[in-house]
Amino acid sequence: MLNLNSDTVLQEQTHAIIRQVVDVYSRYTDKWFIGLVVHGSAVKGGFIEGWSDIDFQLYVEDRAFKNNQLPLNLCMAIHQELSTINPYPYQYIQTRVFTPSNVRYGRLVPDTYKLVAGKLLLPEYTGEQLYLQAKSALNELVPNKALHTESLLEHGDDRLLKSVRAFCTVVWPALYQLLTIQTNEGIKVWGLTKAQAVECIPEHTSIGRQIHEFHEAVLNYASNKSSIHNALLVIETGMGFLQQVKYWWVNDEVES
Repeated sequence: MLNLNSDTVLQEQTHAIIRQVVDVYSRYTDKWFIGLVVHGSAVKGGFIEGWSDIDFQLYVEDRAFKNNQLPLNLCMAIHQELSTINPYPYQYIQTRVFTPSNVRYGRLVPDTYKLVAGKLLLPEYTGEQLYLQAKSALNELVPNKALHTESLLEHGDDRLLKSVRAFCTVVWPALYQLLTIQTNEGIKVWGLTKAQAVECIPEHTSIGRQIHEFHEAVLNYASNKSSIHNALLVIETGMGFLQQVKYWWVNDEVES
């Protein structure tokens, strides 16, 4: 059962999208199909209307890949059919493809996904694995590299929107990694919505102030994507949060 909220219309819209996506992927990859998962805010809840995407993971056999990816003609045909699906209330449909030999980052956290067809490709994360992953991620975190600053020298055709969305995919995981280290309850932490995770950081702290301001900036920008000010505020507050997280990790946690 998806856990978006009690809005029946929203539930029906989400299930309609999922049914159509299952149909498209299963038909076009039937010779190699292993499974299909929907995950993230479509399952946990807390999505932002018109901003959040609906995330899928598609599992196929190794022989489906040519040069480490699905064949171009196949993907073009799939895209043609996906284009007939209305993604609302999500902004777009996003899918990552994995095979047994190309699993990369495909492991999932319990209670953050729903298997909608076939079977899983990998076992779920354990709490210990999430803790070790969080430590590794914070060790490797370089705030100044979280955004390609040259992207801000471009303008038009939703360039800024794409840059902001890509930047957010660095900030949000850093929040969950921080909470995973602080609580050592990674499975519970990753099951939280973004709003719930934000509330876990006291607002009176430096880190808390930054993540609360970032969350507010994201909500404001999502409601008015034409606002340059709102977009740049997402970047400013998000960068401040990443810097605070790195400072905490290097100066507080590592020394304790």
